[in-house]
Amino acid sequence: SLYVKTQDGISPVRFHQILYVEYCNHRLVFHLLDGSTLVTVSSREPFDQRASELLKESRFVRPHVSYVINMQHVRTISANRFLMTDDSSVPISQNNFTIIKRLYMEFLLKERPFDKC
Repeated sequence: SLYVKTQDGISPVRFHQILYVEYCNHRLVFHLLDGSTLVTVSSREPFDQRASELLKESRFVRPHVSYVINMQHVRTISANRFLMTDDSSVPISQNNFTIIKRLYMEFLLKERPFDKC
């Protein structure tokens, strides 16, 4: 779990509930599995630091300067974006595409190993 400070107080968020996190106007916007969003209070702390807790978990990756995604909730990957299970689209930085694709493929192989024939 992760604890998120919002205008209403501190809210716990389970990692598996997070589809992706977007950084916008010095706030983190958590897009959740149930279709809701959770917006943090404004902070001058860089996104790298604010996202570091998520990125410690192997299921999360940062495909773009303003996003962190939960690879458990990816439907497909294309040359420039992830399509998430809720049909939202998250961009992939052109400079990082090769690395991101490799990390995603490694995640898939670890999570869903192929059966032997």
